[in-house]
Amino acid sequence: MLVSDTHLSPTAPAAQSNWETVLRAIDAAAPDLVIHLGDLSLDGAHDPGDLEFGRRQLDRLPARGRLVPGNHDVGDNPRAEGPDDDAIDTARRQRWTAVVGADQWSVVAGGWSVLGVNAQRRLRRLFAGTGLALVLSGHVHQYRWLSLDDLDHLWVPTTWAVLPDDLQPVLGAKRCGIVSLTLAAGAPPEHQLVEPVGLAQQMLIRDLPDPYRRRRATG
Repeated sequence: MLVSDTHLSPTAPAAQSNWETVLRAIDAAAPDLVIHLGDLSLDGAHDPGDLEFGRRQLDRLPARGRLVPGNHDVGDNPRAEGPDDDAIDTARRQRWTAVVGADQWSVVAGGWSVLGVNAQRRLRRLFAGTGLALVLSGHVHQYRWLSLDDLDHLWVPTTWAVLPDDLQPVLGAKRCGIVSLTLAAGAPPEHQLVEPVGLAQQMLIRDLPDPYRRRRATG
């Protein structure tokens, strides 16, 4: 099971409400593995309390879990137009590993080797010739399957809220949900968007939380 962009925080009750629904859906599905693809917290990059809250919520997963951090958890790539205090740094990475766990890992699932990587650049070149078959990612708050240069990509949507079209273009399905992914040796991956009963389809509107005022449409 794949989840992403939960944006958990004691100050985000709507995100927490949807997380409760996701936990019930995962419990009913009984997957072998849950992979969280980033932005566990609303603003863990600036507020350690958000990371600690997210860690406690992960402990409630009724299945084995693995996750990688997102820009809301550890900061983003340095950008000329970005806020001065928004870039990822060693202290933020160390805080993630101390509170949440490893930011890179490997696990075997269904005859596939799954790698968790905390990176955004140069991956294609690093994996050239290795038989890389599928790239899983979150961040955009949209659900999409696409193929680029014979490599399949699966975008996992948010469990919290989508961004309105005037803040972010439509690139896939702007739906809150989780993704069921089936991996079997010798077979292509099967995936399905799941919208658990009770999951609110939320959209961020004008009163954006502080992290979104800084980042706007970055996810």
